[in-house]
Amino acid sequence: MSNPASETFTIRQLTFEKANYSIHDNQGRLIQSGELKIGDNLITLHNNIMSGLYFVSVHKGEIRAVKTISFRKN
Repeated sequence: MSNPASETFTIRQLTFEKANYSIHDNQGRLIQSGELKIGDNLITLHNNIMSGLYFVSVHKGEIRAVKTISFRKN
């Protein structure tokens, strides 16, 4: 995942056949979520997302990985 992110970025998910992702802002509000397949997944951010720090979480059941990304709107 590149940092800072543009309107699209890739999440490489190699552990599970299917997993989920969620993107939260720095106040904990859910911005976007969806399902990930095994391999590379291209994520396109919604048009109304503002520049700032976001937390991308990949989760499957109780297993969770979180990464902070910086998004800069062009």
